[in-house]
Amino acid sequence: MRLLLVKLLLTPLLMVTVSWSARRWGPGIGGLLAGLPLTSGPISIYLWAEQGPGFAAAAAANSLLSLTPVALFSVVYSRLGFLAISIGLILAPHKAPPKLQIRS
Repeated sequence: MRLLLVKLLLTPLLMVTVSWSARRWGPGIGGLLAGLPLTSGPISIYLWAEQGPGFAAAAAANSLLSLTPVALFSVVYSRLGFLAISIGLILAPHKAPPKLQIRS
């Protein structure tokens, strides 16, 4: 019961702290703090306490392995996104859009 109470309070408290830090010190610090393993860290501790160190170690290794496709997607998306914007700007007409007329 005690571990359940810690689970219910600790992780949301960490998220609120990150949100408050972003408001206080800006999005740069907020992004830096949000990039930390503030949710996976406590979850690994919970797994260790409930399932044992072997299970927690396997879960941690697999969670690191699961970040590989996320990183690959981010790199490919950033490269293709820039390419799509470049092609769109080249192919776009170079005149201003017509003004909207508001009827009264």
